[in-house]
Amino acid sequence: MSDAPPDPDLSALEPPPPPPGLREAALSAARAALASTPAAAPAPDLWTRLLASPAARLAWAAAVALLVAANVLLPSPGRSPASAASSSTTTAASSPDPELATIARLPRIDDRSLPPLPGGPS
Repeated sequence: MSDAPPDPDLSALEPPPPPPGLREAALSAARAALASTPAAAPAPDLWTRLLASPAARLAWAAAVALLVAANVLLPSPGRSPASAASSSTTTAASSPDPELATIARLPRIDDRSLPPLPGGPS
């Protein structure tokens, strides 16, 4: 393909050149601005500030202590037969109302409420 423009009238529409000395003026202004500001250390990132913060370390230690205490003090369902017996009595007493269970059941998730697919297993 040739470098010549397809229309000779469009060849005069080139952008004008920058004014002479613009590059040198811009670079000298940038050097002066850089020299006038003190060289400051970059701001620390979030993790460095959190690690250096006593309040954040105290909150982390309190959260870990709370989780460990909850793991030790709260019973788990399979820990002892006494806790399993007590949990089964509370589950039977707090069973949901059958009418409420019917309303709350999602038919799009329940496979028994969907019609069988044609050609599939019945």
